[in-house]
Amino acid sequence: MLGNKTPLSSLNEKKYLMLMIDKYACIYRKVENTVYIYHITELQRDYPKLMK
Repeated sequence: MLGNKTPLSSLNEKKYLMLMIDKYACIYRKVENTVYIYHITELQRDYPKLMK
């Protein structure tokens, strides 16, 4: 699965991953055969603060 750990340990503990594309970050998690999108944001924003 593509992606890296997120900047938030609380999301990493729940197996969320972050995929960066151009100026966007997508936070997602795979459960069995389904991918759930948690959040999509611009990288210029303080996205770790938005997700607390």
